[in-house]
Amino acid sequence: MEGHRYDKLYARTDEVFAGTPNTPSALALKAEILENLAAKYDDLLAQGVSEEEAIGRVVDSIGDVGELFGTSEHSTVADTSAVAPTKPRQQYSADKVQNGKTVQKTMIAVAVALYILSILCPILSGLGGSVEPYIAAMFGIWGIATAMIVGSGFRLPWNNPKGKALLALGVGGYIWAFIPMFLLEKVNEGLAISTMFGGWAIATLLIIFSTNFKRKGLPTSDGRQIVVEPARTDKLPPDVEGVYNPISTILLVITLLVYLGISFLTGGWAYTWLIWIIYGCVCDIVKAICCLVFQSRSRRDSE
Repeated sequence: MEGHRYDKLYARTDEVFAGTPNTPSALALKAEILENLAAKYDDLLAQGVSEEEAIGRVVDSIGDVGELFGTSEHSTVADTSAVAPTKPRQQYSADKVQNGKTVQKTMIAVAVALYILSILCPILSGLGGSVEPYIAAMFGIWGIATAMIVGSGFRLPWNNPKGKALLALGVGGYIWAFIPMFLLEKVNEGLAISTMFGGWAIATLLIIFSTNFKRKGLPTSDGRQIVVEPARTDKLPPDVEGVYNPISTILLVITLLVYLGISFLTGGWAYTWLIWIIYGCVCDIVKAICCLVFQSRSRRDSE
């Protein structure tokens, strides 16, 4: 995080957090709150809000820090004498967050490399022999890469590893379910289709079960659990997201249908993957147009 961009913001927040306890859990909570405040600050600046006004809004959104840290004059300490002891929650720490982010970046990098290397499968199919195993291998690599991207944050302390793992397997399962279509189609077409639908059913169940594993909370001095959302530095302004997200979803569906249709009709799997590069470029262009329109509208409104 670029410190110089937030010097004024941190100077104001230091005044707000003055008097808060210096316990490890309190310091970790403060660090997470500051990270989220910085993300909100960036969002406001992207919307055309002035620096001073953005700082004022962000600081006002903190509210009563005494209630968060259990130091407010009006806060009451919960009577825990009649409550059965519970297993202490895992606390956030700078080392765990840093290690988790390192693992996340590594997994995403490896996943992107797998996507690129997967094009070797249809290329190698041109050397001779049946093309189906090569195509099945390509889908298998895609499934692994997708699962790695979805589950890349499993080491971050605010995520539940079991939930992340099940979600990753479920999303990857939707892609892996295509593999029987290539391996069993010539043996038994009905069995191939049944296996694919069975794989989709299992993948759906895994995704549903993944929601049973809640995000981890951070214990405060009064025993309450507060879940702090990790800041998103790539988050678009709400108005831009409201326009871009539906368009990108429609483009994704259209691209998938065009890709599969052209690939099956022409058999040019070695070249049709270029459609996804075009899809990424089109999405970036649409995102840029949405941001430009939003910024132009914000300037007109401010004038």
